Amino acid sequence: MSQNKDARKLELKELETMSKGLAIALKYIKDRRFTNLESAYGECLVAQKLVENNHVVEFKQPQFDLLVDGKIRVEVKCGELWDYGASASFGKGDQIREKKFNYCIFVIIDRVTFEPKNFFVFSINELEECTILRPKWTMPDTSSALFFYKDFMEFEKDSKEKGEPIFNIEKQLCDNPKLFDNQWNKIQ
Repeated sequence: MSQNKDARKLELKELETMSKGLAIALKYIKDRRFTNLESAYGECLVAQKLVENNHVVEFKQPQFDLLVDGKIRVEVKCGELWDYGASASFGKGDQIREKKFNYCIFVIIDRVTFEPKNFFVFSINELEECTILRPKWTMPDTSSALFFYKDFMEFEKDSKEKGEPIFNIEKQLCDNPKLFDNQWNKIQ
């Protein structure tokens, strides 16, 4: 039993070291956007949280990011927190439409310090609306997105200006972020 516990500590220690290293790298290149580093950082942070919650985690690619307990497929999205909020892109929505993962963790990091602010946990079913493309709100290749706004009135204003809808999941996230933040117990 103690060998198993020691092995888990070693994994956690490695993940903590990786997360710290990636955060340092992001801080030094903060004038540029390196999405691959941000993605790797988000994946390490989520893997670390899952290991802390007694899950066994493996890194996977390209269909999903993490395999949890040998069967649960987790996709990780990482977004920087801007004045308005943050966003997670799902490309054109195929990942959701084709059910390539079971859960998505949307990690929001502070754009100055690169410290994690939120870990929003969603089931694949909660994200179904995000397959509706909103090209006026995003780039054409990334028009399947989930937005987190700190202020719902600002969200409504942007929605009207762009002529794009706000999804029910986004309303829930804005109204009550605690329903999703650090809800690791969803992952089963």
